[in-house]
Amino acid sequence: MVQKYFVRYRRVIYLPAAVLLGIIVGLMYIGFEALVSEATHVLWNDIAQTDVHRWRVVPLAIVSSVLVTFLIRYHGKQRLEESHTNLLDELEAVKKTQFRDIFTILAIGAASLVAGASLGPEASLVAASLGVAAVMSKKIGILKQPIAQVYSYASVGALLAAFFNSFFPLVIPLLLLKQRRKLSVFSAGVILCAGILAVVVTRLFKNESYITVPISGLFSTRSVLLAGLAGFLCVFLTVLIKTTTTLLQSVTHKIDARYSWLVSGCLFGLVLGLIYLVGGQTTQFSGSTGLKLFFDNYSDYGVAALLGLVAVKLLATSWSIASGYKGGLVFPSIYMGVVFSFVYTALFNGSATDQAGATIGAVVGILMGMINPAAGVIFAASIFPIGLFGVVLGGALGSLLAIKLLPLLNLQKNT
Repeated sequence: MVQKYFVRYRRVIYLPAAVLLGIIVGLMYIGFEALVSEATHVLWNDIAQTDVHRWRVVPLAIVSSVLVTFLIRYHGKQRLEESHTNLLDELEAVKKTQFRDIFTILAIGAASLVAGASLGPEASLVAASLGVAAVMSKKIGILKQPIAQVYSYASVGALLAAFFNSFFPLVIPLLLLKQRRKLSVFSAGVILCAGILAVVVTRLFKNESYITVPISGLFSTRSVLLAGLAGFLCVFLTVLIKTTTTLLQSVTHKIDARYSWLVSGCLFGLVLGLIYLVGGQTTQFSGSTGLKLFFDNYSDYGVAALLGLVAVKLLATSWSIASGYKGGLVFPSIYMGVVFSFVYTALFNGSATDQAGATIGAVVGILMGMINPAAGVIFAASIFPIGLFGVVLGGALGSLLAIKLLPLLNLQKNT
């Protein structure tokens, strides 16, 4: 009788627990993003003044890299570990987690980004959000029950909703639950409670998406066609990103095996600093700030310069992952896609509508290639105005065609 009463009582707190989960994830996102953004600006611009004295990016990257290695080793981990290129790779298992594990994930992730990694904060925050869900599941006694996975999905859905300051990303955990035949009114309620509260917290403190892609232009058949072409090409760009990362991982593992952690840390930072010295400010860090700088001066770039920015960002991002900095590939890849879309304007002097189509298609192609087709379309719908959703679908069709071609070209293993 007592056990039956306890089970009923525990179910009563499931939805309030989901609300608390959404609040915690939202606050964690806001705090982590603000800390990394402010610390990066202070270190790289205010103290080192690398925005004025560009050569200083090299010694700063070296010193920062060594400190990152020291921090990782201090927490008993290896700098070079298996890295995930898909944002949703870690969703399948509910791992037993403690508060110190969450702190370690956030500390190492923040240190990597402040040290200059050309990566986004999403990977560290996804892992930390899953950790929060695991801790909460343990506290309410459901860690080994199926409902625990619902909380894992809810935590990631809440984080993605906070990232994009939109409710659209909540469709992703709902689709995942439906795919696994675990979607019910109750599980959907857990997802929605967590996600809505995460967005509310985000709008209270920030009220903007982590990354903004400003566009102008109206829906037209031409913009849809351009979106399809850009989406098609950018799927292959994601394959190139992943392939380059794999190739560089073989190099960094050889360096790590041959030299001490101090020397290898110096070498990892040296390469990243030199890449930034060549590429300039817009290629640095996650891509969020870089895109803002790019849009301030995009008219100054010709075709060669635009392709150079893409190449440098690709190399910096792949090297960052390969050399053990902790972070995600999604947002720096969006930077590459957006810059690549401006090649069309530079080549053919396209209109604002043409540029909007190319940009939307490029972002859709990047997201579909880096994550999966359904999630890519949902994320793109979160970024761009709803009135241009038809252009998003055009980009999705072109991207899907490229994805279907990958196995025929023996490139499926890289997706």
